Amino acid sequence: GGEVAWHYGDPLGEQRRATRGSVVIDRSDRTVIELPGSERLTWLHTITSQFVSDLDDRTSAENLSLDANGRIEEHFILTDVDGVTWLDTEASRGEALAGFLTRMVFWADVAPAIRPDMKVITLIGPDVRSGPLAELLEIPSDATTYQAGDLPELRHDEEPLGFWRIMPPLGEGAALPTVDLVVPELDLLTWWESVIDAGARMAGSWTHDALRVAALRPRLGVDTDERTIPHEVNWIGGPAELGAVHLDKGC
Repeated sequence: GGEVAWHYGDPLGEQRRATRGSVVIDRSDRTVIELPGSERLTWLHTITSQFVSDLDDRTSAENLSLDANGRIEEHFILTDVDGVTWLDTEASRGEALAGFLTRMVFWADVAPAIRPDMKVITLIGPDVRSGPLAELLEIPSDATTYQAGDLPELRHDEEPLGFWRIMPPLGEGAALPTVDLVVPELDLLTWWESVIDAGARMAGSWTHDALRVAALRPRLGVDTDERTIPHEVNWIGGPAELGAVHLDKGC
């Protein structure tokens, strides 16, 4: 992935804006992987920590790949949309995760592929779920954490591509609504400008890190090393609750 901005000249101001209004953060360095195929969810269920075999359409979850001793190797977010599962992970782990998934295919009907043309940006703040931003994104007011939906068309001559997904809230006391947009690179700048026109202020990766730390949300490779187990970083719980390990699933 490419470089993303740490800040835009005022890291503390950007952070304050996230707590009082809304910010947009470029996270396009994350690696996005596409998983098409009829067996993608049952297959993913067998090789990862999360219960995803019957994940509903337009639903997200967090997931881990663990080694034989239960130590964390990979962490990724997944969203299922129209028969395709989209995964995204840290830039530094994209190739490794794609390699692991490819090695585990065997006879399953699934075909993992890195999609460098798909990018992630994140909106954080109390204004994200109401007013001009919510209208722009067309997110229903009753949408809940890990729910996802289609982004409206930007140009009327094409199919909508890209989706929003509601992530666990960030900030002190996990108080700040957080929404990811996963969009084609072709539309990235248009969406960036559109959310700014709707009131979001640009903020850098430092703001995202500060707010995730305040909410005790871990990050692979930053808060974990090769010896970390999920319990140590609070990555426990099924799709309905925060976490990336389902406890009733068995091995």
